[in-house]
Amino acid sequence: MKPSHSLGSQPSQEANFTLRHLSVVAFFLTLTLLWLRPLSFNLFTQLPGQDDLWLQFWNQWWMGKALFDLGQSPMFTDFAYYPLGVNLYFHALSPMNSLVAAMMKGMVGPIAAFNILFIATFVLSGYGAYLAAYEISKSNISGLVAGYIFAFSPYHFLHVRQLEHMTIQWIAFLFFALIRLMNKKDSISPLAAALFFAFSFYSNAYYGLSCGVLVGLIFVYDLFLIWRQKKIQ
Repeated sequence: MKPSHSLGSQPSQEANFTLRHLSVVAFFLTLTLLWLRPLSFNLFTQLPGQDDLWLQFWNQWWMGKALFDLGQSPMFTDFAYYPLGVNLYFHALSPMNSLVAAMMKGMVGPIAAFNILFIATFVLSGYGAYLAAYEISKSNISGLVAGYIFAFSPYHFLHVRQLEHMTIQWIAFLFFALIRLMNKKDSISPLAAALFFAFSFYSNAYYGLSCGVLVGLIFVYDLFLIWRQKKIQ
């Protein structure tokens, strides 16, 4: 009877796990829609600002034009400074965001594609910080509070016109993956950490450099712990 009870409880545990994570995402999505009204109800017609925002629209247009129409690298364009053109390696192209928006705009239009990415920065930032805090504290309350503070911080709202600076969610996910990697929780953590680092770097190169420092410090700290453990033994 015990084996069958054990087997029967596994789907229940998986269901509870899935429900908890879906509830957390729904929680941050609801808060985001409340914080961002009236934009929340005008995703296809309204934008969250102007000025630098138009640069993001050009980025998204150029990414789609270069990859899908011209079949060339988006890191150089002669649509600016014609006829010589200019490389975009030091331009705030935000390739990750621009690529996702370029793929979505054919389905929902350029305004909604931008707004979906904009809203996702809040929802995913909250969820990523929740995962990292929960991994440390094993407390849902701590995770939700940490997620709220991170996602709705003054810094995040300060850059509402600069999508590349708003894309802070991958930093939180990277931190979560690094915690699991240090705790040797699973074999997928190194791959996840590398993936989130790449997402962060290709969303904002400055964040990528900062994450490189974070990874380096954690690596040194981990080496210190290994050295201390060997010394004790």
